[in-house]
Amino acid sequence: MIKIREIYHDDLDLLKGLVKELQQSTQWRHDLDSINFDSMLEEMGSLPSIYSNIIAMEGRKAAGFLSMICYKTFLNRGGTALITVLIVSGKYRRKGVGSMLIEKAVEIAKQIGMDELEVGTASKPRSCKLRSVCAA
Repeated sequence: MIKIREIYHDDLDLLKGLVKELQQSTQWRHDLDSINFDSMLEEMGSLPSIYSNIIAMEGRKAAGFLSMICYKTFLNRGGTALITVLIVSGKYRRKGVGSMLIEKAVEIAKQIGMDELEVGTASKPRSCKLRSVCAA
């Protein structure tokens, strides 16, 4: 059974595994050794009204990860939530994990007063009002 929850420092090795899997299956290339995941998560965790990082877990295995930043704009009364990272492990694709992560992101965004959700992809950005989750 997949559970969606906030990511913890103890999950960082699982997150690194997901990021490595993403690198292997895409053209995305970054030097993972230069990214200090621990300090980044700590800094983001100190600003919960701005950053949300959630992980999909099946037992002790990471099925997926989502990172979101929330910000105010002049065009939206509440603000905008931007999903900046969405990773689903190959083993869990087409099983609803990505949808579960996005649904949780919508719930979090609503709780902190956002009224728009943006999802960026490598090919085309999408945006929708939080009344419903965007369809691809």
